[in-house]
Amino acid sequence: SNKFTLELLPETLATTRQIQDKCHSSEIRSTSADKLTPELLPEVLTEVRQIQDEYHRAKVLSYWGDRLPPELLLEALTVTRQIQSEKNRTEILRALANKLTPELLPEALTMGLQIQSEKNRTEVLVALANKLTPELLPEALTMALQIQSEGDRTQALKALANKLTPELLPEVVAATRQIQSAPQIESDIHRTQVLTALANKLTPELLPEVLAVTRQIQDEKYRAEVWSALADKFPKLLPEVLAATQQIESDRYRALALCTLAEKFPELLPEALTLAGQIQQVQSEYEFCEIRIARTEMIGALANKLTPEILPEVLAAARQMQDDGYRAEVLLALTNKLTPELLPEAVTMAWQIRDDGYRAQILSALAQKFPEILPEALAATRQIKSEGYRAEVLSTLTEKFPEILPEALTATRQIKSEGYRAEVLCALADQLTLDLLPEALAAAGDVWDEEYRAQILSALAGKFPEILPEALAEARQIQDEKERAEVLSALAGKFPELLSEALAEARQIQDEYARFPVLEALADKLTPDLLPEALAAAQDNHKKDRPGFLTTGNELTWNEDRAEFLAALAEKLTPEILPEALAVAGQIKEEKYRVQVLSAWANQLSQMPKTQLYSLWQNILHTLSFGSRPELLSNIKALTPVIFSLGGEEAIKNTAIAIQDVSRWWR
Repeated sequence: SNKFTLELLPETLATTRQIQDKCHSSEIRSTSADKLTPELLPEVLTEVRQIQDEYHRAKVLSYWGDRLPPELLLEALTVTRQIQSEKNRTEILRALANKLTPELLPEALTMGLQIQSEKNRTEVLVALANKLTPELLPEALTMALQIQSEGDRTQALKALANKLTPELLPEVVAATRQIQSAPQIESDIHRTQVLTALANKLTPELLPEVLAVTRQIQDEKYRAEVWSALADKFPKLLPEVLAATQQIESDRYRALALCTLAEKFPELLPEALTLAGQIQQVQSEYEFCEIRIARTEMIGALANKLTPEILPEVLAAARQMQDDGYRAEVLLALTNKLTPELLPEAVTMAWQIRDDGYRAQILSALAQKFPEILPEALAATRQIKSEGYRAEVLSTLTEKFPEILPEALTATRQIKSEGYRAEVLCALADQLTLDLLPEALAAAGDVWDEEYRAQILSALAGKFPEILPEALAEARQIQDEKERAEVLSALAGKFPELLSEALAEARQIQDEYARFPVLEALADKLTPDLLPEALAAAQDNHKKDRPGFLTTGNELTWNEDRAEFLAALAEKLTPEILPEALAVAGQIKEEKYRVQVLSAWANQLSQMPKTQLYSLWQNILHTLSFGSRPELLSNIKALTPVIFSLGGEEAIKNTAIAIQDVSRWWR
């Protein structure tokens, strides 16, 4: 498919029509579409007309429709008109929509109007909306307003909204007022969707009517959403919008409305923050998430839109918040905006937070900007009861203040959880100086768990290569085969001389689910001399002789994992190793996984010397001949670069002819 020429196209299309497996024929068509050149396209339409099955004719035209040049679009529309199925006709019109010229749009719109199904008619109208010219908009709007389903009509009006001219807007607003869905919430949703889509197009003259329609929306949340969209277009409405927002009975909806407004009008941030902070009780997980998202968006607005003028007000609002976590988030968002004059107040507020973790986190963030408060940040950090969190905050501070590394290291050694202690020690490793290495090694020695101890020493070895022998000794003593291989793999990433040992350890992992991820992690580090062992590792199957292996789905998973590993080796394969690699790939029983590997290797195969590739190709074909015809077609598609490398366009042509011949014989 990468090498199509004009002579090959009729044979290729004829061949795909004769393939009985519809999935594979569609796959070939879609692949062909990407490779079509302009000179082939007229022939395409001729061939498409000859496809007897309407569904497949529509599918092929949909695939190729957005690649057609303007001079062929009229013929494509003619082919489309002849298709009886409205659904298939809709799919083609959607595919052609972005390519249609102004001269052809009336024809496409007429075809859409003739579709009886409202759902399909709506899909056509939505697809055409952005291409419509002012002259066609009245007809398109009439078409939209005639849709009986309010849901479909709403989608059509939303799509047309940005194109509507001022003289058409009153008709849309009037239609929005007349929406009468059941239940009422459906009417509210549809009105909201249309009005928010229209907001940027509205004129001052229409505003009274739009406000009247907005007041018809009974659901407070949706009504507030429209108010917000209108205020964005008409800032003079802000007082009225605020008044309407304040009348919302639900604290949650009122807060959400204010949060939305505050993103556009930063001066509302203090009030919105205060109200959002006062909401303590929610009725469901959904409501909790809704408030949480609104708070997060406001905190983002604090970071991006906060002006110096309202900063004191925002601090005052944060001071009133009862939720320590929320107040901490707000203060953290304000850190980069604070001025030296406001720093004392921010520090005072931080100390008033009851949670020692939040308190230390804020003071540490403030210290990053104002180093003079480092003593206070350290004092707060030392008060954190959680040993792990205390060490984590100290570790964060060391990036800016390396002088506190000794204290951070001491705090880390006090963490009772060995897993957490190992995590923090590994994070500190790159910052440590040589004089702290003895204490770091002592900290590693305090860890009883062999895996965690080896992880720490591996991290230290990356900074201090002189301790590699000790790290290596610890890694080799890990009893768990997977953990041992993972630590050695991590070391091998820094010390290539360990790759062979890491690969050997990975091969020993009995559990296939665990072994192949480790092998994949090693793939891009492997040197040419290790590739034979890597390929041998791909053939290891420690479970194949166990009872029940073939009946539990394990073999299928093993083939999938093996394929992913072999595909990861693609860039490493040399012409010398390819024959061996192909033999391994040929052992994959599941066709789709074998194709995955061949596809990944195709470029490497095509670059082999032809003298080697010919004999190799014979072996490949022999192996592929044992599969089904659909499998063979998938494999040939994956190996197209190889076929072209061997015989150029003539080989591609002859392959297409051979496929066509076989299709005729077995119809």
